[in-house]
Amino acid sequence: MNFLSLEGKKILIFGKGRFSESILTALQEAGATLSHITWGLESEQIGEKYGIPSRIVNPSSESEIEGAIQKAIAELGDVDVLVNETMSESYRPFSDISLQEWQRSMDNNLIPPFLSTRAVSRHFLVKKKGKIINLVSALGDRGVAGGVAFGTAMGGLIQMTKSLGVEWAGEGIRVNGIGVGWFEGDAANEKVTRLIPLGRVGESWEVGPLVLYLALDASDYVTGQIFYVDGGIMVRP
Repeated sequence: MNFLSLEGKKILIFGKGRFSESILTALQEAGATLSHITWGLESEQIGEKYGIPSRIVNPSSESEIEGAIQKAIAELGDVDVLVNETMSESYRPFSDISLQEWQRSMDNNLIPPFLSTRAVSRHFLVKKKGKIINLVSALGDRGVAGGVAFGTAMGGLIQMTKSLGVEWAGEGIRVNGIGVGWFEGDAANEKVTRLIPLGRVGESWEVGPLVLYLALDASDYVTGQIFYVDGGIMVRP
């Protein structure tokens, strides 16, 4: 068995974010067969660039997400790995957050991966095998002023990842997460950069290889973990 190849693996990438192309490139170059579901206007562009099916759904519609996932699995013929990338940042002082804004943060960041994971898990539980990889923000594990709503949603996704890693360990399903710090395109000023031990923000391509590792058979002894790609900022006091 080639533990460093994804030949024959069927992978579904679900969500919308800056790391989609990094993830798609890494997985496709390793030999995986891919399908993509998003709610961004980039769907057609991604489908054409990678030569894969790409669907658009309403991220808060249970029926649309479940229907799109079932169609994707039918097209692929199977699914071995689900990758969730749902990070929509929002910042506002806590006392100014409306209930609608709070709910919107949960709807954008926590509800979509819940729905996609639940839908795919029913398939994984039948065949007693599968991998789920959740991209999360480091702010789900580290507080920041003004980021309570977004951080709470990300913290919920981190806890979902860890809990499912335990719940499904005996079912042959591995669940892990990748926590990202500040990356190119973020509003990271010089003060923030100085806090990063490596002295720079990340580049989007640096996430794909870790997703690749967690999708490989080589990571079969890993579950319930969050791996940070953050330049070392999470180890600072």
